[in-house]
Amino acid sequence: MLHDSQPVPGALVTLVPDPPNRNRQDLFDSKISDQFGRFTLLGLPPGDFKIFAWDSEYVYPQQLDFLKPYEDRGKSVHMEERCSQAMQLESIAVADDSQ
Repeated sequence: MLHDSQPVPGALVTLVPDPPNRNRQDLFDSKISDQFGRFTLLGLPPGDFKIFAWDSEYVYPQQLDFLKPYEDRGKSVHMEERCSQAMQLESIAVADDSQ
């Protein structure tokens, strides 16, 4: 997880299911990045998701009204069984309205 090319420790990383599964709370997952800005999400079901990295832990991605303005800032990811993926994310400043 990066911000201005620097690791972001303590960022909230959230996995959000793509529609039509947005109403399935059991498919959402969140983790806090470590001191090096790294994170691991384990035991995820197969499917299509978006992953977001927030600069605050006080976000509500399960609420569609909250997520809507940030939708294009998430990174699309397709999960398969027993698969691992490495990715870099840019953290989203919640108060940042520059879309």
